[in-house]
Amino acid sequence: METNSSGASSVDSDEVARAVGAGHSKEQLLRRVRRLQAELSRREAEFAQLRELIKANGESGTARAEKGEGIEKN
Repeated sequence: METNSSGASSVDSDEVARAVGAGHSKEQLLRRVRRLQAELSRREAEFAQLRELIKANGESGTARAEKGEGIEKN
C-alpha cells in the first residue's frame, strides 16, 4: 500500500493483481476496502477528538503555568 500526497493510503495495481492472483474475488476486495475505509474514518475521528483534548489541556496547562500552579518549587 502506498501513501499519496494527502497522506491517504492507496492500493497500487500490482497489489490488486497479487490479491486477485491469490484467489480473492473483486467482491472480497471491495468489502475489504470498505472495511478499511470505515476503520480509517473511525481512527481519524478518534484522532480529531484527541487533538481537541490535547489543545484544551495545553491551553489550560498554559494558564496554570502562568499562575505558577503545577510547578514544583525546591
